[in-house]
Amino acid sequence: MSIKSLLLVFDGYNHDLPALNQALSLTQHSRSHLRVVHFAEPPILPETLGLGLYAGAIADGPVIDLLEATSRELTDTARAHTGSQCVHHGVPLLSDGEPGVMGQAAATFRVVVGTAADALAREALVTDLVILSWDNQPHGNFAGVLTALFGADQPVLLLPRHSAVTGYADGFARTVVFGWDGSRASAQALREAVPHMLHADEVFLLRIAPQRQDADLVSEEDLLAYLHSHSVSADFVRAERGTRTIGQALLEEAQRLGADLLAMGAYGHGHLSEMILGGVTDHVLKHGSLPLLLAH
Repeated sequence: MSIKSLLLVFDGYNHDLPALNQALSLTQHSRSHLRVVHFAEPPILPETLGLGLYAGAIADGPVIDLLEATSRELTDTARAHTGSQCVHHGVPLLSDGEPGVMGQAAATFRVVVGTAADALAREALVTDLVILSWDNQPHGNFAGVLTALFGADQPVLLLPRHSAVTGYADGFARTVVFGWDGSRASAQALREAVPHMLHADEVFLLRIAPQRQDADLVSEEDLLAYLHSHSVSADFVRAERGTRTIGQALLEEAQRLGADLLAMGAYGHGHLSEMILGGVTDHVLKHGSLPLLLAH
């Protein structure tokens, strides 16, 4: 298993530069291809705001011109940041669509007119990993995260804007903690996490108990044997939930184990039900500060 095609969603703002740098570091060390995608969202038309008779006047006035100029400026900034950071990391920046040299790191920059909600699923069809910056605050905007998780069928690497983990020296985490819950979805997420585990110094499979009534579909021995077959040495760790929620226990135990990457299945019970019931994924997104590898 290897990661050879990456997609980074890059808005161009300074707070997303760490994600760009991390993506390029991963690209360089894995000798992969990185596609930096910038979504240039068109201005919101006045008629969609319910302005009625005033819509035409505003549409013909300076407001739309200003919005379009701001969008172009942000696109130019994103392109400039991508170019300068490619030089810094020694990763060639190719023209969009140029294949590059097989087995060597390379990057391209693509502007997509439209919203990520409309176009990300299409852009992610032929990639191994989607990367995006994540505003990990209790009231942060998770629209981009949800779009990536449900719009793309690929695993998503979320890099928090507010975190003690500032990046990985060789592009990969040193200590990976995988949140195992015994489900079929968790087994799928485990397979997606193997390429990251291969480069780690330590790997822990963390089981919070008790978590659910039904027994695990896969035994601890079979899990470790599967990882061993992929040259991954891991330890199985059980932690009591106690009075904590599963999400709280998962974050606390991952930090106790020294994780710099937490991997897990996401929204195993569906996004709507987890929002209503306060699911594990929602808690981790709102309260976590570790980079996350999520698979839905």
